[in-house]
Amino acid sequence: MELTTFSPVALLLIGGLPHGAMDAYLAVRVFPKKLSWILGFTAVYLILIGAFLVTWQLAPNLSLTVFLLASIWHFGKLDANTQLKNGSSVTWKIFFGLTVPTNLAFFHTDEVRVLLEMLTLENVDLIVDSLLHGWWLWLSMMIVYQAKFFNAPLRLRGEPLGHLLLFAVLPPLWSFCLYFVLIHSLRHTVQVMRQAGQIQKIWWLVAFVGSLLLVGLIATISKHIGGHFSAEFYRVAFVTLAALTIPHMIFIDGFQALSRLRAPVSSSKP
Repeated sequence: MELTTFSPVALLLIGGLPHGAMDAYLAVRVFPKKLSWILGFTAVYLILIGAFLVTWQLAPNLSLTVFLLASIWHFGKLDANTQLKNGSSVTWKIFFGLTVPTNLAFFHTDEVRVLLEMLTLENVDLIVDSLLHGWWLWLSMMIVYQAKFFNAPLRLRGEPLGHLLLFAVLPPLWSFCLYFVLIHSLRHTVQVMRQAGQIQKIWWLVAFVGSLLLVGLIATISKHIGGHFSAEFYRVAFVTLAALTIPHMIFIDGFQALSRLRAPVSSSKP
């Protein structure tokens, strides 16, 4: 992998991982502050990561399909709830969720095909073809969305169009990186801060430093694998990132951690 390809991957890890790493903070706020609960949460989180990695080795295409479906719901739910406020319909969550994978596949079909085959080491024609068919569904929903919100504020109509332009113009890795870091991660962070209140700086420091260390590890290992950023390491990096994302999506969307937040204990006296 060339340095120009490694750069968006590094930015993706540095800018994207901290928002997922905040699951540890949310767990402390959601569950009782007892060692058994903390250890239990950590164990389940690690088991889910390990199970996904094992499943990927046994059935990579199936794992990729599950990951894409979960990501569509995860991205779509946050974007729809942000744009249309909480309680937006399932239809619009699917619409927003389809934006990323279908536009990437439509505008960069060959690159996406090569990328997915590199990750799975299998033929991905069925997955790519499904995403291409999904783009026409997304486009139909886009037309309905623009008509429905024709008189709404410009930001409601403009964001999907902006996403369309982003994925059409920029290379696939860069466009996905910018979406994930500047839109998804920031929105999730803002949502956490709104519902969780003040977050101690140590939590952000730990999350950010951990991401930097991971990127440093990637750069060091890749340098020793043939002296360049190899396809094999590229595969390991992305599959690991996907494995880290699975328990995050389950915790946020399945368990609905943000809606279960307990109010922080106040130190002020009456």
